[in-house]
Amino acid sequence: MMYKISGLRMLLLPVAVALLLFWLPVNPLLIIVVVLAAGFPVGSVPLMFCVQYDKNSVLAGECLAFTAVLCCVSTPLVYLILNLLMGAR
Repeated sequence: MMYKISGLRMLLLPVAVALLLFWLPVNPLLIIVVVLAAGFPVGSVPLMFCVQYDKNSVLAGECLAFTAVLCCVSTPLVYLILNLLMGAR
């Protein structure tokens, strides 16, 4: 389940944001920045909430580490796709 949700968050969300922003008459650099930011991990806030409210912090830590590693793969991939799309624009 963690793999599916992380994949959706790190790959499909940037693609959806890119498709929405691609048709707007804005600076292409702005589109690239917003799309890449949409694909970054959420950070450590969910982990801090899990620790604070005595929830499953081990799972939250694993998810945080997995999305950080996945970000190292997905960010260059999304950037490559965006460069191809911006070249065709």
